[in-house]
Amino acid sequence: MSRTSTPVLIVGAGPAGLSAAIELTRWGVPVDVIDSAEESNPQSKAFTIQPLTAEWLSSIGLSDDFQERCVRMRSMDYRFANKTDKIARLDFEALADTRHRYVMAIPQSTTEALMRGWLSAHGVTVRWGTTLRHARQDPEGVTAVLSRSDGTTTEVRTEWLIGSDGLRSTVRGLLGLKFEGTTYAGRTRMMDAPVADLKLDGDRIHYLIDEAGMLLLSRLPGDTYRVLLSEPGGTAPTDRVIAQAEFQRVLDRHTIGASIGRPVSTSIFTIWRRDCPGYRRERIFLAGDAAHIHSIAGGLGLNAGVQDGINLGWKLGLVAMGSARPSLLDTYEQERLPLDAQVMTVADKLHRILMDHSRPLADRIALVEEPHFLETATSRIAGLGYTYRDVVEAAPDAPALADLAAGDRAPDVPLEPRGHARVHDLLNKNTGYTLLTLHRSQPEPATLALIDRIQRRYRGRVHPVTLHTSTPAACGAGSGSRPAPPNVHTVYGAPDTDVACLIRPDGYLAGRVPISRQDALLTHLEAVLT
Repeated sequence: MSRTSTPVLIVGAGPAGLSAAIELTRWGVPVDVIDSAEESNPQSKAFTIQPLTAEWLSSIGLSDDFQERCVRMRSMDYRFANKTDKIARLDFEALADTRHRYVMAIPQSTTEALMRGWLSAHGVTVRWGTTLRHARQDPEGVTAVLSRSDGTTTEVRTEWLIGSDGLRSTVRGLLGLKFEGTTYAGRTRMMDAPVADLKLDGDRIHYLIDEAGMLLLSRLPGDTYRVLLSEPGGTAPTDRVIAQAEFQRVLDRHTIGASIGRPVSTSIFTIWRRDCPGYRRERIFLAGDAAHIHSIAGGLGLNAGVQDGINLGWKLGLVAMGSARPSLLDTYEQERLPLDAQVMTVADKLHRILMDHSRPLADRIALVEEPHFLETATSRIAGLGYTYRDVVEAAPDAPALADLAAGDRAPDVPLEPRGHARVHDLLNKNTGYTLLTLHRSQPEPATLALIDRIQRRYRGRVHPVTLHTSTPAACGAGSGSRPAPPNVHTVYGAPDTDVACLIRPDGYLAGRVPISRQDALLTHLEAVLT
């Protein structure tokens, strides 16, 4: 048996593991990524990238690559059989405070390939055909035993291990953690196939719903469509020709005049709702489907896994580099477990509307017609409607400001009238925290002294950005401040005081206080960073 070592071992090369690997690599932490599969899965599986994930892709320089390979979807449209004159539209173009007012339709295989490409360009490659057999941890690290398909074994000593190995997680099993929940009734079949003469918009995801089932139609890059059929229980044929004919009969039932061509792929699967009671045991973490799995309704699963990887990745990156205190890692489970529960609740409600065929259609329509359902569901599917504010501790003894609070996502508002430059452009220039101060006129000397102090103390881990509404001349030479339109101050600032916002590496607020209480943000930084 050979022996080797690595700072971080990631088990599972799906979206959760790859996003964690990318974040760790950004922080300069060497990682090893293994997967028991012999090669990447060519199946498209999940196919939607939400705006929140798109914001992260922009921050790592992958936005253009995804844009070239996706179809932008302006909305998700629910069409009920007895509501032919009315479409319940989840309109992503109505989203505020983001430049990504759309969902990207892109096969999961392409998403993973692009993420692996980023890692490869930074010297990290996935080791396929490598299986975790055993893991034993102690106060200093984890000893893992890996086997390859050729029969060779390797003992790996690692400081940290991330289990992102999916529904049947080996890591979760080795930890002895339960994965309890329920199985949704009904059967779900999916195919990717060409669709001709479809009279529905190609830049919207369509859900055709009647008493007999739900049919999803979404254009994919190239000449194919994702066609998904949810029906009451029963067996289903796997033969592609028979499946094509059955899907065609459902299309005909909805009288939309389209025809399905020969499928590129077909599958049938079960939908579960399960979760794990914890995401961490000492030096071993769980992420993605290894920790939680829920209904496919809304396309939330892949994105939730990516957000797990981002949240864990930047925190572990700081700790592994000795730049943050180990207690920062406690916040991974504290934040993601309740937020993933929120995602699960949203997916469950969408499932009841779209795929619960035991529920009368009138009851499902009533759920859609509840006040504010469309706006709330759109925001949650986009990923922008979630917050950590219930678990992120606000600055102690600092007066609370209205609206934005610690734990909220930093809104991406325009920095200029035409909207080309936005707040996230300031955040994406560097890894690390951003100290954003907003001034109604010239920054006070105390603020400039604070910025100088932070730059000296944290050496690039905190990046100051100073914005003002007054003219450059009024702001004074050498202040380092830049002008910003009133809308930025409306969102981040306050009408009666200058404001300081501390924004985390993942784009969420660590604190927002009157600038006179900037010491509270310093206290937070001292508690987190070394």
